[in-house]
Order: sequence, then structure tokens, then C-alpha cells
Amino acid sequence: MIVVLAGHVDHGKTSLVQAITGVNTDSLAEEKRRGLTIDLGFAYADLGGQRIGFVDVPGHHRFIQNMIAGVAENQHALLVIAADDGVMPQTIEHLQILSLLGIKQGTVAITKTDLVSQDRLNELRDELRFLFEGSCLQGSQIIETSTQNGTGIPKLLEAIQSCAEKHAAQSESSCFRLAIDRSFSLAGQGTVVTGTVNSGNVSIGEFLHHTGTNQRVRVRNLHVNDSDAESAHAGDRCGINLAGIDSKDIHRGTWLCAEEGLLATDRFFLQLEVVSDFQREVKHWHSVHVYHATSHAEGHLGLLGGPRLKRDESAIVEVTCSDPIHVKIGDRVIIRDRDLQGTIGGGEVRGIPQEKRKSRVENRIWRQALSSEESQEKTKLLTQLARHEVVDLDHFRRSWNVPAEQFAESIKSTNLMQADTKAMESDSFNQLASQVKRVLKAFHKGHPDLPGANFERLHQQISSETRTLRFVLEYQVNSRTLKLNQGQYALNEFRQSKFNFDEGLFRRIEPLVNRPHPMSLGDLSKELRVPLSRLDQESKKMARAGVVIRISDRRLIHPSQLDKFVSLARELSSNQELTVARFRDKTKLGRNTVVQLLEYFDQIGLTKRVDDQRIVIKEKTVA
Repeated sequence: MIVVLAGHVDHGKTSLVQAITGVNTDSLAEEKRRGLTIDLGFAYADLGGQRIGFVDVPGHHRFIQNMIAGVAENQHALLVIAADDGVMPQTIEHLQILSLLGIKQGTVAITKTDLVSQDRLNELRDELRFLFEGSCLQGSQIIETSTQNGTGIPKLLEAIQSCAEKHAAQSESSCFRLAIDRSFSLAGQGTVVTGTVNSGNVSIGEFLHHTGTNQRVRVRNLHVNDSDAESAHAGDRCGINLAGIDSKDIHRGTWLCAEEGLLATDRFFLQLEVVSDFQREVKHWHSVHVYHATSHAEGHLGLLGGPRLKRDESAIVEVTCSDPIHVKIGDRVIIRDRDLQGTIGGGEVRGIPQEKRKSRVENRIWRQALSSEESQEKTKLLTQLARHEVVDLDHFRRSWNVPAEQFAESIKSTNLMQADTKAMESDSFNQLASQVKRVLKAFHKGHPDLPGANFERLHQQISSETRTLRFVLEYQVNSRTLKLNQGQYALNEFRQSKFNFDEGLFRRIEPLVNRPHPMSLGDLSKELRVPLSRLDQESKKMARAGVVIRISDRRLIHPSQLDKFVSLARELSSNQELTVARFRDKTKLGRNTVVQLLEYFDQIGLTKRVDDQRIVIKEKTVA
């Protein structure tokens, strides 16, 4: 078990740890000189055959970030309050932070009892019982101590030992994560990092990912609760000897993670609980500091349900950070005001959007999903979201920090339509698929000569988010309910009317377009005395049938003539650069016609333009 000490500055936390463990956790020269804790301190003691770790956190308001970095959800809190000072500002703030970070058990130590009377102690006890109502320390044991004469120390040790015996181990079903709080180099061993294992487990020889450098590192050795170990588990205070990285490249606030759990985000949804003594209303886009484990980022709060939040209120908010952080659903986060330097509140991460885009529709979908009492169960939240949008299953799994095999097993019973890593709830999918079928059926009836409808045309008639419609179309193509040809979607049973054009007009057009020079529609219209609009409409039908080629909106060529130009382009490309000027000189065509021909070659994938030349990128039949 890990015990985190909290409380106001100069209330005796460090002295209490020394009385219990014999270790002075103030290791920095400045800490010794000033007599106050600035950074985290660590010590260990064997109590009743159990190894107990103690984390001493700073009590000064200027070092609140370091205090938050020392607190993990499954720790045991030891709140320290000096008898002479009593309840002070950081006593209250630390208590709030402990509760907001999910601490569920704790003990209270009243220190410096040798300086006050028994009446004062009785008065303080009454004050504390009132203070602790509704907090994580409600009903906790309050022990009076003095490090000067040893009063209460044995009783405190007995209380901590008793709590350790009842301490519940954390689940290890999640992917491994450790928030780094220190990094250094040891002679003969190399890089060592320390921190509390947030989730999962790790063993010697395994590979992890360091988020700060994006490097893959190997675990050489492990030190758990100040002793050598083969493995480390959720809740352990851990030192990891790493191979493949230099200690100077590792900083507090970065993470060691199992690679299959990696996910960074600059936006997430939080169940924010505003503390009772925050000095102003929380407004939309409030500037804040975001504290998560050992990491910190600046950010803003987006209010989803109204323009303001008041003291003691709780609501789902959108947190947008200046830099990506490695939060997971279920993690606890502290939010502090950027201007007032005071704690606004905190709470549990409830959701992580799958894209960086922001929209009112997306926020509405998430707010609706998270308002359900079932949203804290991952498969039920997944189903809720998949009713309204296509869910990236890999992103969703990583946001919950669940191993891939375990996640795949957990969603077998869900009612989802899956394709690769994407999924959609089946009822919503079937409704949209039926709508696609109706639209395509009507389209085929009105345009039997067309191969199908493109995405843009379908989207105009079907009210759906773009990627949702694309998912439904792609799923149906893969399942052969629909077919896709050159960007045109059609029902699988549809057969195009291939030669639904004016064959008499074609017999007049064919000899004219089967010349070395592609003809414009304007010239054909004059020569054949056919209205330009009719010629345009009929030539499109002929082009779909493949009897003529429209190399542009206003120019036609016979397939056999086009083949000659294709062969010429390949020949030129094999000997020298294929440019407009060289192709013009070789074909004796006008510049505009040459440009249209080469652009058509680009369009069908025969050539690729690079600066002022073309490269033939594959052999392609274009007739």
C-alpha cells in the first residue's frame, strides 16, 4: 500500500514520515535550507510484515502541481493538520483534491499536540468532523501525535497497518501505464525512471513506449516498493531501469505505456465537480490549468449544458488542452483557474472524441450518450455512440486502455455492424442502408443509361453525416449488396442500358471524330447542323457506351484515334521528357487540344504531371 501525506505547509508531514520510517524525505538542498517540502519525497517502512510506501507532498500553494503529481487513486491518504494552526487554506484544498482524485480511504493525524491544551484538541476534532462531511475522509480515524515526544506514533502505525491489511489490489486487466515523476542515471545501470503504476502490469524484458520521445524502450530491471522485483503491478510504487533511452530525454509528466494502449488527445469530456468555495462562476471557455497524474497542460472548459456553472454544481464539460495528454476514460483530473490560481474542481474523464474536429453535432451526440446511467460501462457507451455515428473501434478501445484481445471478446455480444476497425449500431445501419436502396432504385429508374450515382449525388438526397454514409456504402459494396464502378454506386442487380443513344446521329458523327484531329462540339454542331445542346447530351450517352471519348467537356475523339495518341505518349516518354511542347510538335495539334489530351491522360491515370512534364505511370487501356 502507498500512503500519500497531504496538508498545509509546515504542519509536520516530513517530520511525521521521518518518525515512521527514519527517512528525511526532504532531499533537495533548498528544502533543507528553507525547511519546507518543494518536491515529492519517498520513504518506506515494514509494518506487520507488509511493505508500506510513503509519499510526502508539498504543502505550499506555489507547489500544488507537485502535490497533485504525488496522488494516485488507489492510495491511502494521511491528512496532516497541526494542532496549533488548525485548518488552513491548503488543508481544505488538499482535502478537495484528494476527494476529486478518487481517494476512497484515509487517516487523519493531528500533529504538534505538545503545543496545545486538550480543550484545543477537542475543539479541533469537532471542527474536523464537520469539515470531513461528504469528503473521502468522512468517518476516518483521527489520531493525535507529536514527533517531539512520540505521542500517538505507535497508534498511527497500528492504524496504517490495519488499513494495509484491508487494502484492495487494483485490477490488472488494463494496459500498462506509469506516470513518470523522476528520471536519473545510475552508474553501471543506466536510465532509471520512477512513478506509481497507474494500471496493468509489466515484467523484466518487456518493451514499453515512452510518450515524451516516442521511443520504444526495454525494461532491464524493476524495483518495487524499494525492493528488487520481477514484475510491477497497478498501485505499486515502482522504479524501472530502461534500455534504449537516455535519462536526460525523460521528464516528469511523460508516460511509460504498453504500445497497444497508446493514445494522446487534446480534447476530452469530463464530469466536472465544482468545489464549494470557488470564488466565481465558471463560464464557457474558462481558461484553466489541467492536471492529470504527473502531467500538466493549459486549456479551456467548454460548457455543454449552459453558459455558467456555480459552486457545488456538477456537469459534463468539454476540456480542450494546449498540448495532447494521455488521459483515459475513468482517469481523474484536477482543474484549476488560470487567473485565480485556485482549484475549480475536478472529476472523472467520461469520453474521448475520436477526431480532432469539433462540432455541435458531435458534442450533442456525446452529451446524449454520457447522460445515460449506463455510459460508464464501455460496451453500453459504445452502442450509444454507434447509434449516431461511425465509431473507430481501435480508438475507442485505446480510450478505455483495454488490451485488444480482451476488447474483441467484450464486444462479441454487441449489436454492431463492423468493417475493419469501424462499427455502427445495426438498427441505425439498416435504416440508412434502406434509404440508400430507395434512392438508388429511384435513380436507376430515372437514369437507366447511367452506371450509377456518385457519392455527392447520394449525399444530397440522404440526410447523414459524411463518414457515416461512406461507411454504409463501403460496407454494402464489400458485402456485394451494392457495386461501385469508377466512383458510381449502383444496386447489385442493376444492369445499365449500354446503347441508349441516337444511333443514327452516331453514324453521322463517327467518320468526323475518327480523324487525326479531335473535333470540338461546336465544329460538329456546325458541320452536322445539330443543335449544340442536343449534341452535348447525346455525346455523353455515346461516351458512356464507349463508342466515343470525351477528352474534355467540349471535345470528342474516336477510341481508335485515342489509342494512337496513347502509343505516341508512351513512345515520347520512353525517350525524353513528355511535355506540352514536344507532344504538340509530334502531333501537329493545336496547343489547347494538346493540353486537353494530356489532362485527360492525367485523369484516367495514364500519366502523372510533375512540374511541366508528364510521366507515364502504368500501361493502361483507354478505349
